[in-house]
Amino acid sequence: MRRLLNLGIGLAFGLVVASASAHAQTYPSQPIRFINGLAPGGATDVVFRTIAESLRESLGQSVVNENKPGANGLIALEQVAQSKPDGYTFMVISSTVASGLLTMKDKGAVDIFERLAFVAPVAGGPATVIAAVKSMPDTFKEFVAKAKAAPGTMRYASSGAGAGPHLEMVLLSKRAGIEMVHLPQKGAGAMLPALANGDAHVGMITMASIAGQVKSGELKALAVLAPQRLKNWPNVPTLTELGYPEFETRPLWHAMLAPKGTPEPIMQQMFDAVQKALVTDRMKELYQRTELWPLPLKSRAESVAWSKTSLDSFKKLIAEVGTAVK
Repeated sequence: MRRLLNLGIGLAFGLVVASASAHAQTYPSQPIRFINGLAPGGATDVVFRTIAESLRESLGQSVVNENKPGANGLIALEQVAQSKPDGYTFMVISSTVASGLLTMKDKGAVDIFERLAFVAPVAGGPATVIAAVKSMPDTFKEFVAKAKAAPGTMRYASSGAGAGPHLEMVLLSKRAGIEMVHLPQKGAGAMLPALANGDAHVGMITMASIAGQVKSGELKALAVLAPQRLKNWPNVPTLTELGYPEFETRPLWHAMLAPKGTPEPIMQQMFDAVQKALVTDRMKELYQRTELWPLPLKSRAESVAWSKTSLDSFKKLIAEVGTAVK
């Protein structure tokens, strides 16, 4: 009887493995969906619309981008988490979403890497302190002086409460000894009108999201959170140069996740496709234009370890400023 039971279990397991393997061999056989928890126009949107073109060519299927902003990315997360784990629905995120979910108060902190399976990072990049052209000085030091002269009167925009740039701005205000009012927006794309129309005086965002506006003179870049000045913006100082060295250690990033239970052969196939896409001319041009950089990894195991280390850095930041996040 025990032998028969073991044989039955073995056959069942073999059928599951064979089914997953067969599915992977025919994958993909229909369009793939990328669900983005942020509004259109931000860096995450730009990154994944670009990489979708390369994936479409290598996988032979269309990749559709859908924006589902709201609730710090929780709406998109729930949709993906409840999707069938068949490799046709993925969540594309930025570190701003991952950190924002960790700081949610009304529904409790959400660790996105516990709810979804990590596939691969796609790009990283530095945050930038930006300012409205009409109402702000031209340098970071002048901005700090102006904020100190009128505590609580200046307003700063972020891509959402608890998002990485918001947390960094809270810590920067603390270190600089200034007080400002926070104006959270639904994604990086929504920050730009707030700065352009004067609702906000300053903000923090990836250079990838506002490179065009800085180049055209619509916005000012006051400082970058990076170890060294950016190649395309040599006149913009780093916060390290300005006396705030700790802000170069947490670059922002963009990554892809899948529903838990997605077959490993499909996870591996998508991981491999992403690695190939990162070195295409299309992506290289994006990195050059936006000051982003690729995040190539050698294996799925390395990718999962990377996700834990990256999120841990934001958990430490939250521990530093958490009580001040509003």
